[in-house]
Amino acid sequence: MKILFVTTAIPFPPRQGVELPNARIAEALSQAFELDLLVITKNEEEKQLHERQKNVPKSIHQTLHLHCRDQRSTRAKIFQEIQLKAPSFFLQEYAADDLNQLFLDSPYDAVWFSPVGCLGLLQACQQLGLTIAPQVALGCNDVITTTYFDSLKEWLSGRMGFSRQRLLQGLRTGVILLLEKRYLQQVNLLHVQTPLEKKRAHWVLGNQAKQPQVIAAQNGRKRLLEKVTYQSQCAPAAKRVLYMTHLQGGRAKESVWFLERVWPKVIQTHPDAELLLAGTPPLANSDMARSLPPEAQVLGYVEDLVALYSSATVAVVPIVHSTGLINRALDALVAGVPLVSTPAVLSTIANCEPGRDAIAAYSATDFSQAICTLLANPEQRKTYSIQGRALAQQQPTWQESTNAIVSALREICHLEKSASPASPVSQESSQTTGEKKPKERSTPSLQPHS
Repeated sequence: MKILFVTTAIPFPPRQGVELPNARIAEALSQAFELDLLVITKNEEEKQLHERQKNVPKSIHQTLHLHCRDQRSTRAKIFQEIQLKAPSFFLQEYAADDLNQLFLDSPYDAVWFSPVGCLGLLQACQQLGLTIAPQVALGCNDVITTTYFDSLKEWLSGRMGFSRQRLLQGLRTGVILLLEKRYLQQVNLLHVQTPLEKKRAHWVLGNQAKQPQVIAAQNGRKRLLEKVTYQSQCAPAAKRVLYMTHLQGGRAKESVWFLERVWPKVIQTHPDAELLLAGTPPLANSDMARSLPPEAQVLGYVEDLVALYSSATVAVVPIVHSTGLINRALDALVAGVPLVSTPAVLSTIANCEPGRDAIAAYSATDFSQAICTLLANPEQRKTYSIQGRALAQQQPTWQESTNAIVSALREICHLEKSASPASPVSQESSQTTGEKKPKERSTPSLQPHS
């Protein structure tokens, strides 16, 4: 069986966001089937394509490249979206010769698109009468309608300041709902991150006649963090609050809300508390860098996560969106570090019960009081550490998640269900499993455009 995995960047090693599940899923599929990786790029991204080529696992048959020529302005894309032609995030406008070279006699049994914008390639091929593969899978991770609605909620929450992008996304939620209903009917398999996203996907699809199979397979828990020995149960102990965050970029304003509205209340009650900031550091001499409190330690990107979580007393995730799986929250639970987060974040973790597994807080006052209570109460920290870790053990590993995805892809392609995803089948042994031996690849790799 031959699979084409379509994405927007070589995800090896994963750097952020969608690249993490893409790397794990692509590698698992390449071990079970013959897989080609097709990377859609624009001009500015093509240099990185060559730089990252050496990171592609040997299990992937070959890496192909397709240039997206889309030169439309943001305004033009939104106008087309409002006309219900295609979502503004769809990648469109490809050279017909390139598409014909790849798909005129396509050898693929199934195609996997991720992120969702790559699905624009399917639409472009349909306009030329080309079929990429008989079975189509979409690694959506979260429901886009909810993502747009969450953008409006974030803006209204006051934590993001004024964000024109989020306001515009929120106002277009109804349009996206209509478009999402339409494009999800083109796929046979829809992968989302969590049971919550699965419910949302079924809500978007409604009672439409054509329904894709929907599978919830989340990012696996970090087994490495199970090695953390939580040291902060017994007083006297350091009072270290861990905040995994971005101190520059589009989400930096979330950090401003915490630093300006929550942290001063904490330090007023616990003047000996420390704040550990891990993640994207601020730009030198920026307003963010100058406004950080003296008790804040900016750690940047941390390689030794076990040591980091072992040094933490409390972890905080004060974001307000609820799309996908919030990895930072799950990581704290796996490490056994008591967690304070919003109800929205905790809702993304299957079977999480606020007040038992973690503390739910929304307002600045609630957040600061929850942190202060934990810092002052070793027994309460111990209880949340034990309960949070017990919940984390219920979350799937990467192996379990990717096994479920491989099985679902086998099912939609009508392969023998007796093939075990736990023991990926190599090309050499495919004849003994009931899978057909892949045809020889006739389409050459496309070279990057100058």
